[in-house]
Amino acid sequence: MKQELIKAFRRLEGKKLIGLTGAIAAGKSTALRCFGEEGAGIISADKLNGECLTDEAICDKIILRFGDELKLSDGLLNLKLLSGKVFSSVEDKTWLESVLHPEILKRAYSLAKKSNNQIIVIEMPLLFEAGLESIFDISVCLVSDEKTLIERAAGRGWTKEEYRARAAAQFGIREKMRRADIIIENSGTEKDLSLKIKKFCGLIKAAGR
Repeated sequence: MKQELIKAFRRLEGKKLIGLTGAIAAGKSTALRCFGEEGAGIISADKLNGECLTDEAICDKIILRFGDELKLSDGLLNLKLLSGKVFSSVEDKTWLESVLHPEILKRAYSLAKKSNNQIIVIEMPLLFEAGLESIFDISVCLVSDEKTLIERAAGRGWTKEEYRARAAAQFGIREKMRRADIIIENSGTEKDLSLKIKKFCGLIKAAGR
């Protein structure tokens, strides 16, 4: 199914597809918003992941795998407990990704196809890990220094250990940078990042004329 979806993305005409990835807490959501402010169509894999984790059929599969202890009183999943399970087991993490990734791709493709924007940016934390480089015309990797990353993670309520456990489940930043077409440094302010993305979008638009 993944290969079929990749081919479907590549058949989209008149659209420049940009894949946005980077280290955990590097500011991908902020960068995605900045791209939107520059007129790009924006799609968040994290948001689609959240939608999938409230989908009844997907929740039933997950509960069948991990047990009723994951079900909250409102019928939704205990995401903190689920995260603890998958980040401590490679097998469980691989299984969950096999359930979620195809559905996320399907939803992202549907949104990209319906979009009237010529430039579409898809924020995808596991772009390289999932082998999805070939979907995109350009891959962009957002990076920050480790001190900034840890401070941002703390702002999300994560301990340093929780941050490092999540980071260890992805490719190291050097590998992401090696694979990316463009690297954008984001250890400064949101305004700094916005200006960098504005310049990048200007170059893309000029190249398409």
